[in-house]
Amino acid sequence: ELVYGRVTGVRTYSGQSYLMLDSGREIQSDQILSVMDDRGLEQYLNGVCGRKALVKVYNEIGEIVNFKEILVTGYQLKNGEPYLLYLNGEKEEEIPLGDVWGFV
Repeated sequence: ELVYGRVTGVRTYSGQSYLMLDSGREIQSDQILSVMDDRGLEQYLNGVCGRKALVKVYNEIGEIVNFKEILVTGYQLKNGEPYLLYLNGEKEEEIPLGDVWGFV
């Protein structure tokens, strides 16, 4: 699972370290594959252009009910937040990186 967020702190509980994210989520440190700064994030976003992504689909109460596949055509950073661009028919749309479950 791809988890995007800015690290706001680190805490240790029962001998395990957790990264605290700006979303309020905590990730156990031994489950983390990589952490990037802003420059690394841009390099990563450039690298996913042309790849297929699985995007979370939510119902009206915010539960994940499905995934849809998109082809990433580009990216944007808006106020430091990353968005992936894709074509929905002939219209270009954007989706927050945090809504991506993973890449295929």
